[in-house]
Amino acid sequence: LFTMDPMFICSVLILLVFMVIGCIQIYKLFLKENRHIRRVNLNELAAQRNNNQQQQRQAARPLIGGVRRRNVAMEGDASGSDSGGEESEIKLPGKVGKKRLAKLRAKEERKQAREAEEEERALKRQIEEERAEKRRKREEEEEEKERQKELEEKRRLEEEKRKEQEEYEKLKQGFTVEEQGCDVDINEDTANLLKEFVEYIQKAKVVSMEELAGQFQMRSIDVIDRLKNLLADGMLTGVIDDRGKFIFVTEDEMKAIVTFVKQRGRVSVDDLVDYSNKLINMDPQDVTLQCS
Repeated sequence: LFTMDPMFICSVLILLVFMVIGCIQIYKLFLKENRHIRRVNLNELAAQRNNNQQQQRQAARPLIGGVRRRNVAMEGDASGSDSGGEESEIKLPGKVGKKRLAKLRAKEERKQAREAEEEERALKRQIEEERAEKRRKREEEEEEKERQKELEEKRRLEEEKRKEQEEYEKLKQGFTVEEQGCDVDINEDTANLLKEFVEYIQKAKVVSMEELAGQFQMRSIDVIDRLKNLLADGMLTGVIDDRGKFIFVTEDEMKAIVTFVKQRGRVSVDDLVDYSNKLINMDPQDVTLQCS
């Protein structure tokens, strides 16, 4: 039988033991190096994430373009870190660490992309809300201006109406004279007093309301009512001008004016006024009367 030298066998066994121990030590070193590389890569990813979050918080202007530029910068940083990682990963003897690191990086990139998209959507919503708010404020301002314009127009009309009423009251008060114990109502006037009233106007030709009120001891409002009644009954003919004076026009003068208009056909207002001034006698007669 083939026999081996015991010394040779011992040497082989010792060599095998040292080889096993060396392999174990090499494997331990590999595992230790792999864990160290993973920790370094994870720390780099965490630092990059914190840096990106700080950049997002420090953004002063909410512009979409800025977000896109930051995304490009982050992609550049990620590519740079990837290249560095690849350089460090070249030293790895196996493929387990590379796959894990690639998964982590892909996951982080997807997360950053989602955050960027969410921020971009948030900025778009913010811009749209600001536009809607400006549009709403502009519409409210226009409505408020329209309301103010309507209120001003309403106040203007009310003010005009009030002024007209005040002017009317002032006109009525201008016809008022102090009563002197002869407050006469038209329904209680005697025929003689009414005749004197008509004759006084006919002789005076042009007479004011105050003059008639003082002459016949009447109120100005009663004088106006009496003149209106006399004109309606045909006992007097004439007009009340804008100064509050009554101008007596005889029937002959009125007929002459009518004849003038018929003869001329179409007569302008100026021609009619000129002819009336020439035709109507404005000279008063002696109108000294006493209140009975």
